[in-house]
Amino acid sequence: MMKSKKIVASIEARMTSSRLPGKVLMDAVKGVSMLEFMINRVKKSKLIDNIVVATTINDTDQPIIDLCIKLKIDYYRGSEDDVLKRYYLAAKFYNLDTVVRLTADCPLIDPDLVDFIISKFNSTNCDYMSNVLNNAYPDGMDIEIFKFSALEIAEKEATCSLDREHVTRYIYNSKKFACKNYSEELVNCNFKFSVDTLKTVDRLKTQAEPSKDPGILC
Repeated sequence: MMKSKKIVASIEARMTSSRLPGKVLMDAVKGVSMLEFMINRVKKSKLIDNIVVATTINDTDQPIIDLCIKLKIDYYRGSEDDVLKRYYLAAKFYNLDTVVRLTADCPLIDPDLVDFIISKFNSTNCDYMSNVLNNAYPDGMDIEIFKFSALEIAEKEATCSLDREHVTRYIYNSKKFACKNYSEELVNCNFKFSVDTLKTVDRLKTQAEPSKDPGILC
């Protein structure tokens, strides 16, 4: 049995984005893809024990696996459409206790903000915490943290296709779990740092220049 990891970042990534296929492996800076750039940022977290890339069994996602192997990053391949099952099986395979859910269209994620939300989660007895339910933070700084026990129940009980696609929707809507949304103050909530069009890819390249500060870029 694999060694249990306390807090693990699970990055959801696939090549078949409906709006911008292949975006996760487009360059953020010369020679560095968006996914690699994001992984490097998440590695700066002081509270995350490991990173797992949760991708699909599709042949089109083999380049993501090749990148993970190159970077020596753990990965899991599962269903493209049933993302909840993919996350659950990945967490079960790696014996995770706490999952930090991140998505590969948020390559500018701030590791300090990740640690901040983790620290808030650790100071409570909740099953789920995020900073996304009321748009308190800019689009692209999305962080969700939840216990494996909540994920396991959701995987067994959720039947709605939207719940299967969006992973945590059942957890925060079913009223069966202790959920908190961190929003002590609203900060820059009109900014957008996620990537879903060629225009936002170009903006990412500007923001991701090595001379830029590694914090929230706004």
